[in-house]
Amino acid sequence: MSVCTPEATLSLRDLEAFDPEPLLRGDHADYLCPFCHDDRRRDNLHRKLRLWAAGGWNCVRCGRHGFLEDRKQGHDDDPLRPGHKTSPQPVKREPSPAEIAEQETQRARLRRLWAATVSIADQSAVDGREYLWSREIPKAIAVESRVRWSHHWYGRPAVVFPMQNAEGRGVAAESRLIDGRDPKSLAAGPKSLGVFAAPADAIGADVLAVVEGPITALSLAACGLPALALCGHKWKPWLAKHLAGRVVFVAFDWYEPDAERMGDEACRALTTAGARVHRLSPPAGAGDFNDYLRVVHPGLMRTELERAVAEATS
Repeated sequence: MSVCTPEATLSLRDLEAFDPEPLLRGDHADYLCPFCHDDRRRDNLHRKLRLWAAGGWNCVRCGRHGFLEDRKQGHDDDPLRPGHKTSPQPVKREPSPAEIAEQETQRARLRRLWAATVSIADQSAVDGREYLWSREIPKAIAVESRVRWSHHWYGRPAVVFPMQNAEGRGVAAESRLIDGRDPKSLAAGPKSLGVFAAPADAIGADVLAVVEGPITALSLAACGLPALALCGHKWKPWLAKHLAGRVVFVAFDWYEPDAERMGDEACRALTTAGARVHRLSPPAGAGDFNDYLRVVHPGLMRTELERAVAEATS
């Protein structure tokens, strides 16, 4: 299990003293990194530290990252330097009548399907509990995460994962269909508006992980690290602002190109928003943390996660 280079301390004054002529790119500026640049080549090709307008920064060479100390203390300097014209912010577009109608159709479908679900602890949900147990997910953490069971999720048996927005309100649901047929999952409601939280109050945790799928989120939560699942390969911009100031582990599947791309996007967005971001990967050979959980003792995985958290928060 590996953790990326931890957050480092850097001020705008120190950064500009080291490299007074950064490459300005609109919504960010590229600097020479004071931590890993050897000072032999001072050109744009070697400017690997990216500074965003909000004050977040990260170096793509050494992995160090953080939030400018000047900005934390309310300094008025523009991280992109005075006089620089940043790219105009897009105007938020109001949804069209057709989009509004589609959203309402999605919500109606969600209400209808959700009404047929029961708690994973219900006597009739034995098949759902057996599936989760086959993935080493304890009943207790599934209950804490408000996991549901349905005999007829789009006409098929499924474990159902509620998705909530930043305020904790249910907005959508993801599923794991367990009848062995494709597709393996079918969602209801606008997934872009929510995440699956394990446990249910994880969205308010000071230290937490962001992952792709609900099973990975439950695996980490079962070993003591609260987690939010995006339920797909699409980053959700609203989440970065909500997690500002938190310690966030980005723990996506390592072997999928889309996951790697989304991981980079997530780290960039979270760092820009001021979160303390760390990449977290399972040991080589494990595609995700549920794969790892199923081959090691849960106590060992808990110990390793506790060590990673201690390193990130020290």
